[in-house]
Amino acid sequence: LKICIHFDMQRPGQTKTTKRLLIEKNKIIQIGQDMAMDSGDSQTLIDFGKWMTEKFPSEHYVLVLWNHGTGIIEPVLKKSINPSE
Repeated sequence: LKICIHFDMQRPGQTKTTKRLLIEKNKIIQIGQDMAMDSGDSQTLIDFGKWMTEKFPSEHYVLVLWNHGTGIIEPVLKKSINPSE
């Protein structure tokens, strides 16, 4: 099992950072250099899908679109909505 991740993060006062990661058993590997991409642009998703299928051919793929910036990665930032409401 290989998991490819396209991860965008932007902290206040910093530039947006995009990382592409490969997760294998007991290790996380960054593939390529940090970039700055627009995760809200559908072309970014298409480009990631093409890149991933060319770099890591497989018989089966799963696409998971998860979390839009309110996860545990930045717990010190205040959320603009209350998720319990």
